[in-house]
Amino acid sequence: QRQMCIRDSTDNFEVTDACISCGHCEDICPAYAIKLDEEGKPSWIKHECFMCFGCMRLCPCQAIRYGGA
Repeated sequence: QRQMCIRDSTDNFEVTDACISCGHCEDICPAYAIKLDEEGKPSWIKHECFMCFGCMRLCPCQAIRYGGA
């Protein structure tokens, strides 16, 4: 069984106004680092991240960005 290493922090993730609060990012995160806040927007609740970028790749609205990209 393959294990992923926690490699980086979640500090550089941001969410745009395009977010529709679908929750795909929360569901896919293998580090359990994302929770939807009271407004239904993704919030990174942990500092650690596997850097798989699943949250970005699966976002139907491309509302998650990393490092200002």
